[in-house]
Amino acid sequence: MDKPSTLSPELLAALQAAVAADPVFPTLGRTPVANVVTDVSERGFLVQTAKAQDGTDNGHVPAWMLQVAWDHLVEHGQLTNKHLLKEMKVMRSSAVCAVLARLPGVQVDPGPGITLRYQGSKAP
Repeated sequence: MDKPSTLSPELLAALQAAVAADPVFPTLGRTPVANVVTDVSERGFLVQTAKAQDGTDNGHVPAWMLQVAWDHLVEHGQLTNKHLLKEMKVMRSSAVCAVLARLPGVQVDPGPGITLRYQGSKAP
């Protein structure tokens, strides 16, 4: 898997718009936890979580994690948190899924587990 060092311009613009609308991205599990995106750049984003507040996590989500997740979602039409974590080795899968869920064309399946579906065009 290729790990891009920066976000595509289209994905960066979509992320910036989502953060501008509301910087709070609740996780998608049974017990949602607030993730607050505090900074966005082509290199990724900073997210403030409970872990980040206690000093055990720096809160940085590198661009490659969001970009490979987005590319998979667009190409395959769906993405699960489990696939993102186990197969794609995205260790910030909860934050990535929470952010992706708010992008245009993305829907979250109801029910157990976290499954995102993409119904949009090829660009965010």
